Amino acid sequence: MYGNAYMPNLDAGRWWAFIAVFIFHFPINISGALGVIKNGLYMGVDFFFILSAFLLTHLAFDEIKRQKKFNALYFMQRRICRIWPLYFFVVVAAYALAALANYWGQQSTLPPIIYYLSFTGNFYTQPHVFILMFLWSIAIEEQYYILLALYYKTNLFKVPLITLLLIITYIIFICLGHRQHLYTHTLQYLPNIACGIWLAYAMHFKFEWFGKIARWRLWVLILVPLLCYINAAPSGVMQILLLKALSLMVFGSVVAYLARTTFSSNQTFIYWGKRSYGLYIWHGVTLTIYAFVCKSNTFTGWQIAVAFLLCLLATHGLAWLCYRYIEMPFLRLKKHLPFLN
Repeated sequence: MYGNAYMPNLDAGRWWAFIAVFIFHFPINISGALGVIKNGLYMGVDFFFILSAFLLTHLAFDEIKRQKKFNALYFMQRRICRIWPLYFFVVVAAYALAALANYWGQQSTLPPIIYYLSFTGNFYTQPHVFILMFLWSIAIEEQYYILLALYYKTNLFKVPLITLLLIITYIIFICLGHRQHLYTHTLQYLPNIACGIWLAYAMHFKFEWFGKIARWRLWVLILVPLLCYINAAPSGVMQILLLKALSLMVFGSVVAYLARTTFSSNQTFIYWGKRSYGLYIWHGVTLTIYAFVCKSNTFTGWQIAVAFLLCLLATHGLAWLCYRYIEMPFLRLKKHLPFLN
């Protein structure tokens, strides 16, 4: 990142968000209060979307401050170098492995590949191999990259108007009854993008309330159990809107706190946070293999705990390898890309 734009504590936050998503996706049935908490851990994705919008908007303000303009093409170049290599590596590998599995008599369902080539996989809602299903969030990220690039290029400083439009669009979307497959719908995360933009705007202009939000740690501890409880209740318009509002308060506060604090987080968390994209990509692979093994074996007690740790370690190992041999070459290229006129 440019200059002093890098905030290492945010990388540490990425790793913890990945752990939450990993636990949520791990195939194990848990009842009672622990089950409610586990089912609420999917909201780690909410944190990722807020963090992404915050960082990208912060970088856009930083670029305009230094360059006196925002280069949308250069922005997209950087996003392509960051996301596409590993994404398409996994997509191609998944289709190849699925073809082999079908050849060996193991049925595996695949959507038309155009969904994953065009980053619209979040709109394909039919069940298919988990290796690909969880890539819906990457598809939404790519869709937002295009919208954010246009916004940064034309109206970056009209933050109040833009965020208000995003929130109103989301409320209309929910109130009109578009709640089927809500979790993977692009419009579901408009408030998260609005929240991230507002936080970057407040930080850039040194608004006093940004510092106050960063001190809401006690409220975060109180609201997290409430989030999990509401998530477990029957769905409805008011419940969905309340859940979204509370999640923005919680995760927006966490992002503000991590961005504002100057202490250095645990270096291990920062190290793996930089590799969180690979962790997210590969956890689908390891958990798919685990689910396949479970079809012919029954695990209980300590065996499940060992399987969980092995899947987690394998995910970290694959993420490390891919970061070094697939992601890093393109990240180095990203640093040397010229500005496009």
